[in-house]
Amino acid sequence: MDVLVSPAELIRGMPAEIRITAYDGSAIVDPGTVTVTVTRHDGTTLWSGAASGIGTAPRTVALSEADLGSLDFLSITATSSVFGQVSAHVPVVGAPLFWIAEARRFDQGQLADEVRYPDDLLIAVRARVREAFTSVTGQRFVPELVAVTLDAAGGDTLLLPDVRVTRIRSAAIRNGASWQALSDDDLANLVIAEPGLFIWTRGTWPEGRGVVRLAYECGWPQPPAEIRRAALRVAASYMGMLPSNLPDRALTLSDELGTFRLATPGVGGSWFGLPEVDAVLQRYRASIPGVA
Repeated sequence: MDVLVSPAELIRGMPAEIRITAYDGSAIVDPGTVTVTVTRHDGTTLWSGAASGIGTAPRTVALSEADLGSLDFLSITATSSVFGQVSAHVPVVGAPLFWIAEARRFDQGQLADEVRYPDDLLIAVRARVREAFTSVTGQRFVPELVAVTLDAAGGDTLLLPDVRVTRIRSAAIRNGASWQALSDDDLANLVIAEPGLFIWTRGTWPEGRGVVRLAYECGWPQPPAEIRRAALRVAASYMGMLPSNLPDRALTLSDELGTFRLATPGVGGSWFGLPEVDAVLQRYRASIPGVA
């Protein structure tokens, strides 16, 4: 039995509905009573109880605008006597890489069919594209909450794996087997020196591997226009809706003008096999500073 927890991402400040759908093969089945617990990144419980819904309808949990008022990543645990227990992790991001309505209107409207391409499917693709763009460029094109455990070399300087950091939400340093959280006063003395680099002006980081834990907000406030368009093109490509009369495995094309190498994902520096998209991502690749 498969259980789908949707949507794949939530948008800060927008009310949403968590849905749990149980499948036996391709058929939707009645999951019975489903209890759900939604936990924030800091371990506090956002929601707990029995989800709404009967029969084969998805079991739902409504989250309000206030519930989703901050960047977060939620842990969702759903339990029933039919499928047992499943868990999912859903980020709350500050803006969408593109709106679902945009995807339906994009190009020639290839994704306009809401039956063939339901909202949850397009949201899942959007989340996948967002993560892929971050992997390629080292940048986050929407505001996100990031939690990391870092090595430190002592001194007052710490190198982050992200640029465009806007706020440190929490920090802790390891002392043997335990962790000591930095106070609000300590957090106020963390200064971003340059992208990906910040200084603790009144303290010293420990030295060692995995000795600092951070949760911070980072990313572009809104995706640049060319990144949004590139994301839409990749989404349409993932759905198989960018038409081509070439064989899927073709690497070259020959005609009366000669032989040309085709843009192929993973070949010759191409990430997606879409030259327009690859060129945009190349321009936005971030350079993380080093620490001397």
